[in-house]
Formats: sequence, structure tokens, C-alpha cells
Amino acid sequence: MTTTALAKQGISQSTDVDQRGKELATTKDAASAQHEIQSAITIAKHFPRNEDQCFQSLMKAASRPSFAEDATYSFPRGDAQVTGPSVNLAREAGRIWGNIRYGLSIIRDDESSRLIRGWAWDVENNTKVEMEDDFQKTIQRKDKKTGETRWIICTDERELRELTNRRGAILQRNAILQVLPKDLIEDALFRCAETLTKAAGENPEGVRKRLLVDFAGVNVTVEQIEQKLGHPFAQASAKQIAELRGICKSIQDGNSTWAEYVKGPEAKPAEPTTPAETQKMDDIRDQLKNGGALVTKEPVPADLKEPLDKPVPGVDEVTWKEFITYVDDNLERAKLKKVMKERMGIGNLGQLRSADRLAFILSCQDEAKRRGLPFETFCKG
Repeated sequence: MTTTALAKQGISQSTDVDQRGKELATTKDAASAQHEIQSAITIAKHFPRNEDQCFQSLMKAASRPSFAEDATYSFPRGDAQVTGPSVNLAREAGRIWGNIRYGLSIIRDDESSRLIRGWAWDVENNTKVEMEDDFQKTIQRKDKKTGETRWIICTDERELRELTNRRGAILQRNAILQVLPKDLIEDALFRCAETLTKAAGENPEGVRKRLLVDFAGVNVTVEQIEQKLGHPFAQASAKQIAELRGICKSIQDGNSTWAEYVKGPEAKPAEPTTPAETQKMDDIRDQLKNGGALVTKEPVPADLKEPLDKPVPGVDEVTWKEFITYVDDNLERAKLKKVMKERMGIGNLGQLRSADRLAFILSCQDEAKRRGLPFETFCKG
């Protein structure tokens, strides 16, 4: 046999081995998955759920304000508001109910689209629900030069993963809710609403402050909130606070935008949208120095000229200048300030309105507490 023939035979044998290896690996994975499910079903039969105990545990979870805040979603559809249980509530209810498995799988993946499948399986009752979503790998991007927002193909792996997880979470939520008793979720939602109302009544100022911080994180100002409410934010009722919490949660999850919740004059964004207006505002902001003094004589909008020596509403008689001085006096606090500016999309701290200054102070306090960084408490609640 010639060398060429031997080489061809070697290549053929190598290909056959690789193919058999892939087949064996697939068979092994399938057998492992089947064994895992069979084991789960067997365990569920030996340790069935106690429905009364599960109900009590879920009601206890719904009595925690921090959980209740993230238990619902809200988005506009026509002239009505659509609300329902969030993925956080669905996952917690599934965990407490027990003997439920859920997950997310990628079924198809090509250059422009992806097909995913979310599923939930009650192994005790052997009830399985699957949901699919076939979506384009596109995200919205704003052109800095023209100010226009357009859809582009997502090429960044992190952004694509976030897009997949966000859409997959909705599939998982819907699948889990279909294998859980409907009245269990309805009772949990009712208890969450009671919890939020009670929390707003006991500490309304603290609840409003935290909500302001969360809205600042999605670039919604107190002025925009007041436009929607039709009255000062400080006068918001407990019911309105609960509604705003659902709206904020929906925006944070990427299910909606603030513009969808307002109509007519209120729908106008806080910032100009035409290229000329955007460039003009950017020029003004670039020229702002030392708390609002302009290099040129061009007039500055009043909302960009909050004085540095004016006490910030909601804090213990601390001026904006005193707060910035305190933060910049320590290297770690200065680093924290930079991080929070980037996170909240703030360019120049001197341009912030009073309510936005309050939100920034609260955000710095919360982040410092999370990091264990010594930080003076300017805002109570």
C-alpha cells in the first residue's frame, strides 16, 4: 500500500473515531439527563410537598418589603396598565413550592437570530410546560452625532448574553406560573400589595427616597415623575408609590421605557432630541464650571444653575458644595463618586437639580454601605 493510501486511510480512521466519540458523548449526556430526571421524580415521590407549609412560607416572603418591591411588573398597553407577577416572584414561589425544576436552553443560534426555550417541570405531578422565543440579535443604539436611535445587530457577547437572559427570564416566569396553582400566586400578589402599602404608610419619606434613587438609575428625574402624577412627588399616595415601583421595576428589567408611560406633553424627554438641540445642550454642559458659571455669555437654562451653597432638600442641612468637599477629601470616597457618576450617566455634578442631587447622595450612601466603606449618613431613611 502506498504512502498516500495509508495517509488517506489514517485520515478516514481518524474521522471515524471523532464521529464515534461525538456520538458517544451525545449518548452519555442524554443518559445523564435522563438519570437526573428519574432521580428527581423518585425523590419527589418520597418527599412530597406540604402545600399548607408552602403557602405559609410564600406569604412570609411576600411580607418582606424588599421582596414585595420586586414581585410585580407593570407596562402600558393601549390605555390600560398591564401588571402581573415578576420573574422574581415566580422563581421564589417555585423554590418554596418545591419539587420543581426549570431552566433555559438555546435551540438554534445563527448570525442574525436565536431560538431559546424556557421550561418548568413539576416532577412530583409530572407536569411539564415549555415556552419558546425566536428573536433577532438586535439592540437599540443612539447615534451621538445625529441623536437618532436605531436598531443594530448585536456583536458584543456580553450584550447578547444579557439580551438572551432577559428574554429567557420571561419564558421561565411564564412556564413556572403555569405549573403553580393560580390562587397561590394571586394570594402572594395581594400580600405584596398590602406589604408595600403598609411600608409606605409607616415610613413614607424613606420609601420615596429609595424610589427616587432607583428611578435615577434608569435616568428618570423627579420632574418627569411629577409630570406623570400631576402633583408634587411628596404628595404621592401609597397606591401611587406602589404603581411607580412596578413601573421602575419594568424599566430596570428592560421590558419598557419611561416614554411608554406618559402621553402628550409629558412624553417629551427631559433632554432635547434633535441633533441641533442636543449639540447645544452638550456645549452648555461642557462650559459649566464651578457650579454653573459659564465661560461665555450664552444664557444657561435655569435648571442647570442650582447654586452650590443651597441646602439639598431631604438631607440634614448639607449644601451640595459641602457634600462634594466631603467626598473628594478621601481617595476611596472620590473613587466611589466616579463610579456612581458613570453608573447614573452623570457628566458634570454641578448641573444636577436638587432632586437629582438627593438621589446621587442616597446612591453614594447605599453603595458605600454595600462596600463597607465609612461614609457619613446625610439622608435619614
